Formats: sequence, C-alpha cells, structure tokens
Amino acid sequence: MEYLAGGDLLDRILNKIEANNPYTERDAARVMRSIFSALGHLHIEHNMAHRDIKPENILLQVRIVFLLFSIFSFFPFSLSTVSL
Repeated sequence: MEYLAGGDLLDRILNKIEANNPYTERDAARVMRSIFSALGHLHIEHNMAHRDIKPENILLQVRIVFLLFSIFSFFPFSLSTVSL
C-alpha cells in the first residue's frame, strides 16, 4: 500500500478540535459521503466488506480528495447472504 501523508481520520478530527476548528456538519457530511461511496464500491464491484470501520482505519491523502481504507479487515462474502 502506498504511503498517505495525510494520516488517518482520527488524527485529522483531533487536530481540528485542538486548533479550535472542528468539522462542520457540512464537512462531516462530505467525509461520510466519501466513506459510503468507497464502501459501496468495495461491496458492489469487488464483493468485499470492511469489518472494522473506525476513524483510525480511514487513511487520508494530504488534502481530503478521497478516502482509502486500510486493507487489514477486508473479507470476501457472498452477496446472497447480505441484505441491503
């Protein structure tokens, strides 16, 4: 996996709080939309699910352009056993 200089989402959240500039509701919605988009792509295109979604496992580039997930907790599954 390539190096992502932006760290993880938990560090970004804590740094913004420390700088007295927490995420706004709009910023949080954009982040969540990116996360859901990535999860949907993994689920539909690659038949994978992430079993440990948490801010520490969401890796960021320097600017939040898109989010990548750590590869440690992925597992393949059958779509026939998952209800959406």
